[in-house]
Amino acid sequence: GPGIQQGALTDLKGAIQAAVEHNAAQDKAIAEAKRRIAALEGTLDARRKPNEAAHRATEEAPPAPRGAPADLRLQVANLGGRATEGGWVIRLTEPDLTFPTGTASLPAGDLPMFERIAALLIEHPTVTARVEGHTDASGRAEANLKLSQARADAVKQALVERGVTEGRIEVIGFGETRPGADPGTKADRLRNRRIEVYLIY
Repeated sequence: GPGIQQGALTDLKGAIQAAVEHNAAQDKAIAEAKRRIAALEGTLDARRKPNEAAHRATEEAPPAPRGAPADLRLQVANLGGRATEGGWVIRLTEPDLTFPTGTASLPAGDLPMFERIAALLIEHPTVTARVEGHTDASGRAEANLKLSQARADAVKQALVERGVTEGRIEVIGFGETRPGADPGTKADRLRNRRIEVYLIY
């Protein structure tokens, strides 16, 4: 009778509404997944660009500053420094520089690279230094930024303790924002946990 037909119609309308809501939920889930994929791709692009820039800097590194004394150029070369747009850069990673995980404490004992960098700066008083701290991508980005700054400060303090005037050293922490290598292996992550000392003539 009409009552049965009305009930069937109500059931049918309910089923259609449920299907519509189910499809809407699926569409929302798909849109959210696409948004997350786009965000991840953006993050990967942001990580690739510094690597590409670093590679180009290596390939297109300018010559040593004009007028730089031969003995200064030799000292920098002996420290493994290379010329960049920002000055000579000396990259310190393990074993020359080791911070315990999550700390900004330099190991006790001799630090030969610091002795040599300090000696160069003392011998050439017109050279200034910029110490940049970098971390790998482990942990939170905000914590890594603070950690990289603290490590750069620790390196500055070590150079000051070895006789370099404090005002000649600038420090900055970049956290995980400028990886030196894609963090695919443990060795790559170690390369990303680094200090870069720029010597500016």
